Amino acid sequence: MNKETDTIIKNIKSIKSESELRLKALKLWLRELVSAAHRDGFSTYEDFAELLKSADINTPEEMLIAARMLRYEDLGELHGDFTMQPIDKPHYVVSNFCNSLSEETYEHFFGDKEYKIIKRNSFGELFDDVYNETANYCIVPIENNTYGTLGNFYIQIFDYGLKIVKVCDILHPDGDDETRFALLSSAPISLASLEDGEDHFELVIHSSDGSIIPRILEAAMLCKMIPERIDSVPLSRLKKDHPFKIVFKMLPDVNLPDFLIYLILDGISYTPVGIFNICE
Repeated sequence: MNKETDTIIKNIKSIKSESELRLKALKLWLRELVSAAHRDGFSTYEDFAELLKSADINTPEEMLIAARMLRYEDLGELHGDFTMQPIDKPHYVVSNFCNSLSEETYEHFFGDKEYKIIKRNSFGELFDDVYNETANYCIVPIENNTYGTLGNFYIQIFDYGLKIVKVCDILHPDGDDETRFALLSSAPISLASLEDGEDHFELVIHSSDGSIIPRILEAAMLCKMIPERIDSVPLSRLKKDHPFKIVFKMLPDVNLPDFLIYLILDGISYTPVGIFNICE
């Protein structure tokens, strides 16, 4: 770290030591810090995360200021499961373990679009079909109001690297129980899909330490995302500690890229589960 960068860090610490955080001044100094860091050869989000830590930039609000400045820098991928490019939506070839409940999802998921159903006799075959490209989608239950999150299906979703594209809730014939089904795909999650009106984002935080959740929620709300549900979810049949699953409702002016950069800067390990709509 050169003398210029070190001086900027000292100035940032001086601002933060005052009783009232002057965000405008902090923004100016952070802009200088980013420029100086580039001249020092900093080239990844992880590089900047270490630099921010040395400057005592440690609250979600402060980190989001930095995230907005880094958003358009060429610092690598936000996460390997994301793409900035639109995903072509092919003809629906869907693998399904057919029963009266799962068959009700067709109208919700496909509407008047053409689709082909491959009927299977086990749920394992559904995941194999998408993984082997026999189908480009499959339908599985992911939660119900009796058992909550269906952990065994989430284990399979993660084992096969699939993502949630759409969900819908199907009422049981008795009128009391309800099951949520997901339409799954092996395609990466397109951040461009936000333009099509998808309004829910689900991710799994790879930590069983609940103390980090308030920081994540604070950053999410600053980025116009409202938490709808937080659960612990088993992603392995062997581990006793379960990570957290969070479902966010995204408001129309959501700023998801800044939130994803924040997660990197704060050293939070996560896996995105999907960007999707809840189909009526």
